[in-house]
Amino acid sequence: MSNPIRIILTEDGGTLTTWPQPPTRQIVEDLVTGYAGQGVDVLSYGLLGTHQAVYDSRVCHRQFVDPPQSDTLDAKNVRHMIESGLEHPAIIAETSHRHGIQFWPTARMNNAARTFSQTHADHPDWFFAGYAAMYGFRGGYRPMINYEVPAVRQHMLRAFRELVERYDSDGLQLDFTRYPALFLRDRAYENTQLLTDYMAEIRGMLDEVGRTKQRRLTLAVQVLAYPHQGIPY
Repeated sequence: MSNPIRIILTEDGGTLTTWPQPPTRQIVEDLVTGYAGQGVDVLSYGLLGTHQAVYDSRVCHRQFVDPPQSDTLDAKNVRHMIESGLEHPAIIAETSHRHGIQFWPTARMNNAARTFSQTHADHPDWFFAGYAAMYGFRGGYRPMINYEVPAVRQHMLRAFRELVERYDSDGLQLDFTRYPALFLRDRAYENTQLLTDYMAEIRGMLDEVGRTKQRRLTLAVQVLAYPHQGIPY
Protein backbone atom coordinates (compact mmCIF):
# COMPACT_ATOMS: atom_id res chain seq x y z
CA MET A 1 0.00 0.00 0.00
CA SER A 2 1.33 3.44 -0.89
CA ASN A 3 1.95 5.98 1.85
CA PRO A 4 -0.98 8.29 2.62
CA ILE A 5 -0.83 11.79 1.20
CA ARG A 6 -0.78 14.33 4.01
CA ILE A 7 0.95 17.43 2.64
CA ILE A 8 0.54 18.72 -0.90
CA LEU A 9 2.69 21.74 -1.75
CA THR A 10 1.47 23.76 -4.72
CA GLU A 11 4.32 25.68 -6.29
CA ASP A 12 3.34 28.53 -8.59
CA GLY A 13 4.99 28.46 -11.99
CA GLY A 14 6.12 32.00 -11.32
CA THR A 15 8.73 30.76 -8.86
CA LEU A 16 11.07 29.85 -11.71
CA THR A 17 9.82 32.40 -14.22
CA THR A 18 10.65 35.22 -11.79
CA TRP A 19 13.96 33.74 -10.63
CA PRO A 20 16.51 36.58 -10.35
CA GLN A 21 18.83 34.86 -12.82
CA PRO A 22 18.17 32.59 -15.81
CA PRO A 23 17.14 29.21 -14.37
CA THR A 24 19.53 26.29 -14.79
CA ARG A 25 19.07 22.59 -14.22
CA GLN A 26 20.84 22.94 -10.88
CA ILE A 27 18.51 25.71 -9.77
CA VAL A 28 15.46 23.59 -10.61
CA GLU A 29 16.89 20.56 -8.80
CA ASP A 30 17.80 22.65 -5.76
CA LEU A 31 14.29 24.11 -5.62
CA VAL A 32 12.76 20.64 -5.40
CA THR A 33 15.46 19.27 -3.09
CA GLY A 34 14.63 22.04 -0.65
CA TYR A 35 11.31 20.30 0.05
CA ALA A 36 12.93 16.94 0.76
CA GLY A 37 12.79 16.04 4.42
CA GLN A 38 10.14 18.70 5.08
CA GLY A 39 7.25 16.24 5.12
CA VAL A 40 6.01 17.12 1.64
CA ASP A 41 4.29 14.15 -0.01
CA VAL A 42 3.30 15.78 -3.29
CA LEU A 43 4.76 18.67 -5.24
CA SER A 44 2.22 20.17 -7.61
CA TYR A 45 3.81 22.65 -9.97
CA GLY A 46 1.96 25.22 -12.09
CA LEU A 47 2.68 24.78 -15.80
CA LEU A 48 -0.49 25.95 -17.56
CA GLY A 49 -2.29 29.26 -17.20
CA THR A 50 -5.30 27.89 -19.04
CA HIS A 51 -4.37 28.06 -22.74
CA GLN A 52 -0.86 29.44 -22.15
CA ALA A 53 2.10 27.29 -21.15
CA VAL A 54 5.31 28.24 -19.36
CA TYR A 55 7.08 25.21 -20.83
CA ASP A 56 7.75 24.10 -24.42
CA SER A 57 4.22 22.85 -25.06
CA ARG A 58 3.29 21.22 -28.35
CA VAL A 59 -0.41 21.83 -27.69
CA CYS A 60 -0.76 25.29 -26.14
CA HIS A 61 0.77 28.57 -27.12
CA ARG A 62 3.78 29.36 -25.00
CA GLN A 63 3.43 32.41 -22.80
CA PHE A 64 5.74 35.30 -23.79
CA VAL A 65 6.93 33.28 -26.81
CA ASP A 66 3.90 32.94 -29.12
CA PRO A 67 4.13 35.80 -30.03
CA PRO A 68 7.28 37.19 -28.35
CA GLN A 69 6.29 39.74 -25.74
CA SER A 70 7.80 41.93 -23.11
CA ASP A 71 11.24 42.28 -21.60
CA THR A 72 10.05 41.56 -18.07
CA LEU A 73 11.97 39.09 -15.95
CA ASP A 74 9.37 36.34 -16.27
CA ALA A 75 9.21 36.77 -20.05
CA LYS A 76 12.99 36.52 -20.32
CA ASN A 77 13.13 33.44 -18.09
CA VAL A 78 10.38 31.59 -19.95
CA ARG A 79 12.08 32.30 -23.27
CA HIS A 80 15.45 31.26 -21.81
CA MET A 81 14.15 27.91 -20.57
CA ILE A 82 12.40 27.11 -23.84
CA GLU A 83 15.16 28.30 -26.16
CA SER A 84 17.90 26.55 -24.14
CA GLY A 85 15.98 23.27 -24.04
CA LEU A 86 15.62 23.32 -20.25
CA GLU A 87 12.68 20.92 -19.74
CA HIS A 88 11.94 21.99 -16.20
CA PRO A 89 8.78 19.82 -15.83
CA ALA A 90 10.89 16.72 -16.55
CA ILE A 91 13.58 17.87 -14.09
CA ILE A 92 10.97 18.59 -11.41
CA ALA A 93 9.45 15.12 -11.88
CA GLU A 94 12.83 13.37 -11.82
CA THR A 95 14.09 15.22 -8.75
CA SER A 96 10.79 14.78 -6.89
CA HIS A 97 10.86 11.01 -7.42
CA ARG A 98 14.48 10.83 -6.35
CA HIS A 99 13.38 12.22 -3.00
CA GLY A 100 10.25 10.10 -2.70
CA ILE A 101 7.88 12.97 -3.55
CA GLN A 102 5.02 12.64 -6.04
CA PHE A 103 4.79 15.11 -8.92
CA TRP A 104 1.46 16.53 -10.08
CA PRO A 105 1.57 19.16 -12.83
CA THR A 106 -0.99 21.89 -12.13
CA ALA A 107 -3.16 23.73 -14.62
CA ARG A 108 -5.23 26.82 -13.90
CA MET A 109 -8.66 26.14 -15.34
CA ASN A 110 -8.96 29.79 -16.29
CA ASN A 111 -6.70 32.77 -16.45
CA ALA A 112 -7.18 36.53 -16.42
CA ALA A 113 -3.52 37.22 -17.15
CA ARG A 114 -2.80 40.36 -19.12
CA THR A 115 -0.59 38.63 -21.67
CA PHE A 116 -1.99 38.30 -25.18
CA SER A 117 -1.45 34.98 -26.96
CA GLN A 118 -1.82 33.84 -30.54
CA THR A 119 -4.86 31.88 -29.37
CA HIS A 120 -6.76 35.15 -28.94
CA ALA A 121 -6.17 35.97 -32.60
CA ASP A 122 -6.81 32.43 -33.88
CA HIS A 123 -9.92 31.66 -31.82
CA PRO A 124 -11.64 34.85 -30.63
CA ASP A 125 -14.88 32.88 -30.19
CA TRP A 126 -13.28 30.88 -27.35
CA PHE A 127 -13.14 33.86 -24.99
CA PHE A 128 -15.47 35.89 -22.80
CA ALA A 129 -14.87 39.16 -21.01
CA GLY A 130 -14.28 37.70 -17.56
CA TYR A 131 -12.20 40.06 -15.46
CA ALA A 132 -11.73 42.56 -18.30
CA ALA A 133 -13.44 45.47 -16.54
CA MET A 134 -11.57 44.83 -13.30
CA TYR A 135 -8.20 44.89 -15.03
CA GLY A 136 -9.05 47.77 -17.36
CA PHE A 137 -8.55 45.86 -20.61
CA ARG A 138 -9.28 47.85 -23.74
CA GLY A 139 -10.20 47.18 -27.33
CA GLY A 140 -12.28 44.04 -26.76
CA TYR A 141 -9.36 41.97 -25.43
CA ARG A 142 -10.92 39.01 -23.62
CA PRO A 143 -8.49 37.02 -21.50
CA MET A 144 -10.67 34.14 -20.21
CA ILE A 145 -11.84 31.05 -22.09
CA ASN A 146 -15.45 29.85 -22.13
CA TYR A 147 -15.74 26.14 -21.29
CA GLU A 148 -19.23 26.02 -22.80
CA VAL A 149 -17.50 26.00 -26.21
CA PRO A 150 -16.81 22.34 -27.17
CA ALA A 151 -13.55 23.24 -28.93
CA VAL A 152 -12.26 24.82 -25.71
CA ARG A 153 -12.89 21.66 -23.72
CA GLN A 154 -11.26 19.50 -26.39
CA HIS A 155 -8.22 21.78 -26.58
CA MET A 156 -7.70 21.81 -22.82
CA LEU A 157 -8.14 18.04 -22.62
CA ARG A 158 -5.29 17.68 -25.11
CA ALA A 159 -3.22 20.05 -22.96
CA PHE A 160 -3.92 18.02 -19.81
CA ARG A 161 -3.03 14.81 -21.64
CA GLU A 162 0.27 16.30 -22.78
CA LEU A 163 1.24 17.09 -19.17
CA VAL A 164 0.67 13.55 -17.89
CA GLU A 165 1.87 11.68 -20.99
CA ARG A 166 4.99 13.66 -21.77
CA TYR A 167 6.27 13.98 -18.22
CA ASP A 168 6.64 11.40 -15.45
CA SER A 169 3.53 12.58 -13.64
CA ASP A 170 1.80 10.83 -10.76
CA GLY A 171 -1.39 12.82 -11.21
CA LEU A 172 -2.91 16.05 -12.40
CA GLN A 173 -4.08 18.99 -10.33
CA LEU A 174 -6.71 21.38 -11.70
CA ASP A 175 -6.83 24.81 -10.09
CA PHE A 176 -10.38 26.22 -10.08
CA THR A 177 -9.47 29.08 -7.75
CA ARG A 178 -7.34 31.29 -9.98
CA TYR A 179 -9.54 32.25 -11.66
CA PRO A 180 -12.94 30.66 -10.91
CA ALA A 181 -15.22 31.83 -13.76
CA LEU A 182 -15.60 29.14 -16.43
CA PHE A 183 -18.78 30.24 -18.17
CA LEU A 184 -20.71 33.39 -18.90
CA ARG A 185 -22.24 34.60 -15.68
CA ASP A 186 -25.84 33.72 -16.53
CA ARG A 187 -24.81 30.26 -17.78
CA ALA A 188 -22.91 28.97 -14.74
CA TYR A 189 -25.68 26.94 -13.09
CA GLU A 190 -26.98 25.65 -16.42
CA ASN A 191 -23.56 24.18 -17.18
CA THR A 192 -23.16 22.24 -13.93
CA GLN A 193 -23.78 18.89 -15.62
CA LEU A 194 -21.55 19.83 -18.54
CA LEU A 195 -18.68 20.48 -16.14
CA THR A 196 -19.38 17.24 -14.25
CA ASP A 197 -19.28 15.30 -17.50
CA TYR A 198 -16.05 17.06 -18.46
CA MET A 199 -14.40 16.03 -15.19
CA ALA A 200 -15.43 12.44 -15.92
CA GLU A 201 -13.83 12.76 -19.35
CA ILE A 202 -10.59 13.99 -17.77
CA ARG A 203 -10.72 11.12 -15.26
CA GLY A 204 -11.13 8.69 -18.15
CA MET A 205 -8.12 10.20 -19.94
CA LEU A 206 -6.01 9.79 -16.80
CA ASP A 207 -7.12 6.16 -16.51
CA GLU A 208 -6.11 5.56 -20.13
CA VAL A 209 -2.67 7.13 -19.65
CA GLY A 210 -2.31 5.38 -16.30
CA ARG A 211 -2.80 1.98 -17.89
CA THR A 212 0.13 2.73 -20.18
CA LYS A 213 2.23 3.83 -17.21
CA GLN A 214 0.95 0.85 -15.17
CA ARG A 215 -0.20 2.98 -12.27
CA ARG A 216 -3.27 4.98 -11.32
CA LEU A 217 -2.90 8.73 -11.84
CA THR A 218 -4.55 10.96 -9.27
CA LEU A 219 -7.01 13.67 -10.28
CA ALA A 220 -6.92 16.48 -7.72
CA VAL A 221 -8.78 19.81 -7.72
CA GLN A 222 -8.42 23.09 -5.88
CA VAL A 223 -11.79 24.74 -5.28
CA LEU A 224 -13.10 27.78 -3.47
CA ALA A 225 -14.55 27.48 0.01
CA TYR A 226 -18.16 28.32 -0.89
CA PRO A 227 -20.11 27.54 -4.06
CA HIS A 228 -21.21 31.10 -4.74
CA GLN A 229 -17.57 32.26 -4.89
CA GLY A 230 -17.07 30.41 -8.17
CA ILE A 231 -19.70 32.36 -10.09
CA PRO A 232 -19.24 36.15 -9.96
CA TYR A 233 -16.64 37.81 -12.13
